[in-house]
Amino acid sequence: MADPTLPRQDAAVWLVLLRDDPDDAALQERFQTWLKADPLHAQAWASVNRAATTLAHMGGSPQSQQAPQPDPRRVRPRLRTLWPVPLGLAAACACLFVASPDLLLRWQADQYTTVGETRTITLPDGTAITLAPRTAVSIQTKDQARMVTLLEGEALFKVRHDPAHPFAVMAGGVKATDIGTVFDVLLSAQGTTVAVREGASQVQAADGTTAPQDLGPGNWVSIEGTTTTRGTRKPDTIGLWSDGLLMADAMPLSTLIARIRPWQTGAIVLLDPALGQQTVSGVYDLRQPTRALALAVRQHGGRVRQFSRWLTVISRS
Repeated sequence: MADPTLPRQDAAVWLVLLRDDPDDAALQERFQTWLKADPLHAQAWASVNRAATTLAHMGGSPQSQQAPQPDPRRVRPRLRTLWPVPLGLAAACACLFVASPDLLLRWQADQYTTVGETRTITLPDGTAITLAPRTAVSIQTKDQARMVTLLEGEALFKVRHDPAHPFAVMAGGVKATDIGTVFDVLLSAQGTTVAVREGASQVQAADGTTAPQDLGPGNWVSIEGTTTTRGTRKPDTIGLWSDGLLMADAMPLSTLIARIRPWQTGAIVLLDPALGQQTVSGVYDLRQPTRALALAVRQHGGRVRQFSRWLTVISRS
């Protein structure tokens, strides 16, 4: 389940980088590699350029009103004339694409958290829900129903068991039903993952297209469309993010970056896809996300640069 907002965020940051350093041939080459890697990237690039042009027109710049649209199919030795949008407007465009998903979700959510924020809420029945950063949930507890919908992000549920009124979580078309449980639910671009720390839970596709999966302590299941993957891990590592820690065991760097993103203000852009395929292991402090990123990428010759609090770029050293 690909997240369409991520290519737009990356495209917005490419706009800032290329406008800031249009003569960097290596940067141009990496941009072309990113652009051609997925049809969604070209669509996102066109969308971000339209947004940037609109912002420039609103600013009333004669230069921007006469600017030709960039052609992503052509590689040019110089890019300065392709981005006449002022750098400040390009950065504003990047921030717009990073922030807009949060703004939309807040309209749907009963509870949500912002970047770097965790929060524990207690339902009337005594169930405790800890929300990870950039997480949104809607809650239904009327008419004896106990249902939480995870709209975005990750949450750790400590459920007050009631056999007469099962507790259920919906996330990305997946339904997890409590049978006396402490369990974690993650909704990401790779699907929905449910992991049980204590007790038991039953997980299945909400439309019934997958068979129910019974999970006990340390069991996890990930469902993306009709594909189901199961595994086991130490129960006490499940929901470890609620203590501000991330444990990686041969985790692809791109996955680790995705897990750190909600803890870091602004956009994080990985310029080298091959670097993202490298695996890392260790325990990382999520409350110091920039340092965690630097420690992780250093294992494979990468480096982390912060252009501002809104933009973090990861590349080869």
